[in-house]
Amino acid sequence: MGGLEIATLVFMHYRTVNGKYVEMPMKIVDTGYGLERIYWLLTGKPTVYDAVFGPFIEKLRSRLGLPKPSDEMLMHMATYFGQLDPEVTSIEKAYEYISSKVGMDVNEVRNILKVQETLYMLSDHGRTLSWMMTDGVIPSNSGVGYLGRLLLRRMLRSMYVAGIEMPLTEIMNMELESLRDDYPEVYEERQTILELIDLEERKFKELLRQAPGIIDRVVRDRERRTGKRELTVDDLMMLYDSQGLPPEIVRDVASSKLGLSVSVPDDFYSRLAARYQRQVGEEKPKVDVNPVEVQDLPQTRELFYENMRLFQFNAKSLGSLGVSTWF
Repeated sequence: MGGLEIATLVFMHYRTVNGKYVEMPMKIVDTGYGLERIYWLLTGKPTVYDAVFGPFIEKLRSRLGLPKPSDEMLMHMATYFGQLDPEVTSIEKAYEYISSKVGMDVNEVRNILKVQETLYMLSDHGRTLSWMMTDGVIPSNSGVGYLGRLLLRRMLRSMYVAGIEMPLTEIMNMELESLRDDYPEVYEERQTILELIDLEERKFKELLRQAPGIIDRVVRDRERRTGKRELTVDDLMMLYDSQGLPPEIVRDVASSKLGLSVSVPDDFYSRLAARYQRQVGEEKPKVDVNPVEVQDLPQTRELFYENMRLFQFNAKSLGSLGVSTWF
């Protein structure tokens, strides 16, 4: 399927009984509206980022003195990237496709679009981080704080790759100013947000200083165990999880300091987030119930299925079991 899904309406009207459709007593409409996507459609901007974050992106671009892609290039970028599956087609193929459409050298297109991608990421991740920190999330190595640090490190990594030297605190302060009228409750936490980002940014710079030694130790360890002088995707994930080193920086350091060629998958961060979500799911508490203890209890009547308009009822506890919860 192609195109952009703006909204969905699912009309639940029938249920199946003995292979036949039977009209339901209560009909339901399951509605899903993407408000920002609707705004994107109405404005006709090349991407949803340009529609939602347009003024902030242009202000930041001006401050940094960065080139602006043509509308034609942005349109081709939005069309191709929107259909791109990184497990099937590499991002490099996208740059080649766009360069053929706009009649420019692929390296020039790549450089311009990588900067544009960074501006999009700073806009989107910055707003998300602002809300997370307003809700009390502190970047860390566990829980929801891990996701906060993941977003923050992605922002710092993108700035590093794009050669942006402006402190992230200045960029975030600009974005908080742009969010001030719409989200005053976020702006009220501005000082705390900037202090947390400053702390993480200083940690990141110290990590960059230590990176060559850390990476060299991992390479020597793998060479000792396997006889191969290389860095695998698992090594990249381990370096990110244990040290916070983004794979792009590992690749650059390994190339310049150790003479190693390292391949970073286009979907690296998707893999990382998926693995983290699996780990969180595995850590959920499990309830151990002995079937013998409940075999004589009657099945629970689910009254909300018997009468969908029933909002109150009385319930009775039939027993108390010694249930053990374990992780």
